Amino acid sequence: MAEREFYGVRKGHIPRDQILSFENLKKAFLLLYKELEGGGYFQKYFGKQCPDGDTVGQLGDDLNTAIYLKTGSFNLWPIYEKLEFVNEIEFYTLVEFLHDCCSDPTDVYFHDFFGCGLHVRKSDDIKGRTKYRDKMNPLLKRYKKLELSETGEILNSIEAGFEPLFNATIPSEDDQNVGSRINSAILKFRRASSTTDDRRDALRDLADVLEFMKPTIQNLPMSKDTNELFQIANTFGIRHHNIRQKTEYDKGTWHSWIFYCYLSTIHLCLRLIKDQ
Repeated sequence: MAEREFYGVRKGHIPRDQILSFENLKKAFLLLYKELEGGGYFQKYFGKQCPDGDTVGQLGDDLNTAIYLKTGSFNLWPIYEKLEFVNEIEFYTLVEFLHDCCSDPTDVYFHDFFGCGLHVRKSDDIKGRTKYRDKMNPLLKRYKKLELSETGEILNSIEAGFEPLFNATIPSEDDQNVGSRINSAILKFRRASSTTDDRRDALRDLADVLEFMKPTIQNLPMSKDTNELFQIANTFGIRHHNIRQKTEYDKGTWHSWIFYCYLSTIHLCLRLIKDQ
């Protein structure tokens, strides 16, 4: 079934934030977990109980301790017992952990003794994690505009229309001074746990990339415009800290605008440089 808003929500009779409260999110997540577990997607790591003898997964036979060593939480397993009581931080931790443990069964057999069910011989981690993200991300986006990245980290969703900017290839062979700094800034900015300071650091990282590129940018037709971007970084409490800085503004809104401006300008300049 395609994802869409139905009449009550679309016409404003049912508030969007009432559809997926945290408690409802956990209920929806449990349905998703049951579906994947029933399909054998977690057997590679969790093993399987069987009347003929349990199969031990890659995490061993003491899953509670194994999960604690991986995540730092003793409150995640068994999921059917603990999910009702986990807080938001523990829930996000569980979502990320299960992403890494989801593996698509590629070689299975059915064991009908005492209703045992599906056994998995081989599975594919990449396909399993992709399917997990495809099923989990619509829930996270509806809850708080979050999503799981390809590496299984919960990030803020990219605002509609900006996806090509964030996903565009960085046209630079200088990974140390350009590529890795841009990717690091994007990750800092998008992390669900990012603070105002984290986002300011991300802006500073992009401003540093522009500073590094400045000698080359001077020869581009837009050099006067890019000078204004440096002025923003140097005046609005991003790169410097002194009494002349302007800091009394809505940082949540304006930091997003500055970030998109910096990122798009860097991409534009890199492409202009490459064309020259």
